[in-house]
Amino acid sequence: LVAWLARPPLKFLVIDQPERIETLMEQLRDRFGEGVAVVRSHELIVEITAPQVSKARGLAVLAAHLGVPREAVLAMGDHDNDAAMLAWAGLGIAMPDASPAARAAADLVAPRQTPPAADPSDRPHDEAVAWAVERYVLGGRG
Repeated sequence: LVAWLARPPLKFLVIDQPERIETLMEQLRDRFGEGVAVVRSHELIVEITAPQVSKARGLAVLAAHLGVPREAVLAMGDHDNDAAMLAWAGLGIAMPDASPAARAAADLVAPRQTPPAADPSDRPHDEAVAWAVERYVLGGRG
């Protein structure tokens, strides 16, 4: 464990109040410029990584390794840290509750299958994934 902790970090997360996150992101970008990638992954969370680290790059490497062409890749996401991946994929689908950045990068937004619940932890991801698999993977045969 000690040896592992001595390695440089791959990702650094900052959790703060939503109203402070944008200011924090601006400060990080001003301080580190192009030396790091600064992206929001949740209302309360900022991710700081090496500039070449992203879900888009990881998905591109995996697709190339598996011999899957970009146009055959379907990706789904809900937040700013998913935007590049959604834009890269042959079909990028944003979740019904996705951030504006994820929605803008996606080819389409999955419909909400049920009305929002009173429970704030309600996240329609399971239904959205099922909808996308049925429609785009199974071709409506599900």
